[in-house]
Amino acid sequence: MTSAASDSIPQKIGYLSMASLMIEKDLYALMGGMDDNLFFYHEDCDFGYKLKNHGYKYKVASKTKIIHIGGTSSFFNAFAYKEYFKGLLYVYKKISLTLHIFH
Repeated sequence: MTSAASDSIPQKIGYLSMASLMIEKDLYALMGGMDDNLFFYHEDCDFGYKLKNHGYKYKVASKTKIIHIGGTSSFFNAFAYKEYFKGLLYVYKKISLTLHIFH
């Protein structure tokens, strides 16, 4: 349960969705932008992981309302499903390799 006052304070989150991301242009460039190996899907997970590894934290503004109109890129689309799983495997391997190197 949260109070009305805490609803207006940005809250830490464990996963970054780029559907409504606001980020400074310089920071985006510093992180190297998006990975060109990801056509679509999972680029937010990959980018969020890069931010976290560089010590940045991301938060959600809980009072902000975003309306996402669409969501039809994967609706009965074999190509989209293939890219979804291809990207998922790519990011998993990339993050797993990083974890094994640094831990």
